Amino acid sequence: MSDNGRPFDFGQFGGASAPGNAPSPAGASGSANPFGAVGADGADRNVYGGSTPAGFGTGMAVGGGHYDGGSAPLRPTNAPVVWLYAAVAASIIAMLVALLLGSTAAFAIGAWILAGPIAIALVAVFSIQDTRARTAALYSSSGFVSWLYRGAIVLSLIAVVISALKIADWVGRI
Repeated sequence: MSDNGRPFDFGQFGGASAPGNAPSPAGASGSANPFGAVGADGADRNVYGGSTPAGFGTGMAVGGGHYDGGSAPLRPTNAPVVWLYAAVAASIIAMLVALLLGSTAAFAIGAWILAGPIAIALVAVFSIQDTRARTAALYSSSGFVSWLYRGAIVLSLIAVVISALKIADWVGRI
């Protein structure tokens, strides 16, 4: 392998060569195309069946579509607080049911299910959606979201304890 005085010239492998050297033509013998063969029009034919223009950074076929470098408009993304509001509402409803109707076993168990698995599942959905939203280029979150998150968990815990005490009271009277 001859370096022609340029130790970092990898032009012989199909990429762009160093300044001063003529670039190797696409499809010329000796150039390695990592995506497949070169078509008659000079575009690379990749292994996915699409084509990429001969040149770096101009675009590439991705899963049947064409990536053009970010033509999608950027939109700000907010935290999906609707899930937290639903968890807070479920916890408050469960507390009210447990306190007012908790002497009946069915209502006490229903309040426990609403405050425990359902409210915590709603908080979990918020966490998943919020993590996805944070991957957006423009994510906006205010300070009250973290307090609402904490409040939803604390309210759920309080509602679970109240309904569990009502269930224990019902079991103790049997």
